[in-house]
Amino acid sequence: MTFRLSGLTGAVGKTLMTTVGVTAISFISSVLTARMLGPEGRGLLSAALMIGTLAAGVAQLGLASSFVYHVGASRRFPYLKLLLCSVLLVGSVAAVLGWLGGQLRSDVQLKEALPWIIALAAFLGTQNYFCLLAQLKSDLKFFNGMRFSLVLANLLLLLPLIVMYHTVHFMQLLYCQLAVVVGL
Repeated sequence: MTFRLSGLTGAVGKTLMTTVGVTAISFISSVLTARMLGPEGRGLLSAALMIGTLAAGVAQLGLASSFVYHVGASRRFPYLKLLLCSVLLVGSVAAVLGWLGGQLRSDVQLKEALPWIIALAAFLGTQNYFCLLAQLKSDLKFFNGMRFSLVLANLLLLLPLIVMYHTVHFMQLLYCQLAVVVGL
């Protein structure tokens, strides 16, 4: 196995710069979101995003790591079949976990948003799966691009809401989050 320090240094540097950019944009988005929604709306949005994110994370079930392992080991394997079945399983498990997570809260607004939270969980699950598959490429361009695109698109959808609406509701921002995840 050949080890190239310059390739590793470049990948680490790009990932570090992406993390700095993601953190800065996320901070700006958080401040804007908090100002638009107020404490109650921000709490609802945080709960919805937490449910979706946790469901998506747990739903990975190690499938992306398994795929990367089998590709790296150069084993004869039906890769396309594994990929399709894994994506469907991850999305389905994330949706079920999103529904279960929504049952833990009694907020009326959160209950009304449950179908959207379930969709968010399913799409986040599949998006996370593909981000984890980015390990197949050593330069991490896809991985860093997805991370940066997600927060940038979120900010770009927040800006028109600020301009167009005096009052922004929790559901409007949840729709924006879902649009970003589906779009990427």
